[in-house]
Parts: sequence; C-alpha cells; structure tokens
Amino acid sequence: MERESFTNDQVEQGIGHFLSLSAAALAATCEWIMAADRGQLFLTDGARTLPEWLSAHFGWRHATAAQLVRVARRLGICPACADSSPRARSLSIRSIRSPSWPPRTPRMR
Repeated sequence: MERESFTNDQVEQGIGHFLSLSAAALAATCEWIMAADRGQLFLTDGARTLPEWLSAHFGWRHATAAQLVRVARRLGICPACADSSPRARSLSIRSIRSPSWPPRTPRMR
C-alpha cells in the first residue's frame, strides 16, 4: 500500500472500523470468559485459576489473562456497562481498570 493512495478521511475511517471490530471482539471474549468463570471450567483441566487456564490454552501472558478476567468480572457485575450503547462501545480496558470503575449513574448516587 502506498501512503499517498489514502486520504486522511479514509485512514481515519479505516482505523475507526478496525477499532470497532476490536471492541466487539473484546466484548465477545469477555462473554466467553464470564461463561468459563461461572462454570469453573478451568478446574476440570487441572488449572488452579482462570487466568492460569487461559494462559495455558491460548498462550497469553499471565498478566494479560488476569487483566481480561478482571475486565470480564467487572462487566458481569455491571451488565448495563456491557450493553450496546454508544458509551459502552467506547469503553476500553484502561477505563475499566481505573479506580473510578464502575462509573456512577444517577441511580447509584
């Protein structure tokens, strides 16, 4: 691909599409992680923890697996945060890890 063959708008749109797909894939991954966690599926394979099981099965670093498990569990606690609203789609792992998570809603105050 030649750099000059794309306009700034095309690059921005392409990156936006990719990030939307990445967010959807992360959300789906978290749903599967929540299912594995609820069913304690990792125990049947002899793993002591879910992050340990994810690391062994998918080759993820333990820290990455543990982070995804924390995100999935937090989304499980706050299902409204995992819905398909524009605010939820804009969530990132960084925002979910933050000390202010979950965000306060009028009903929570």
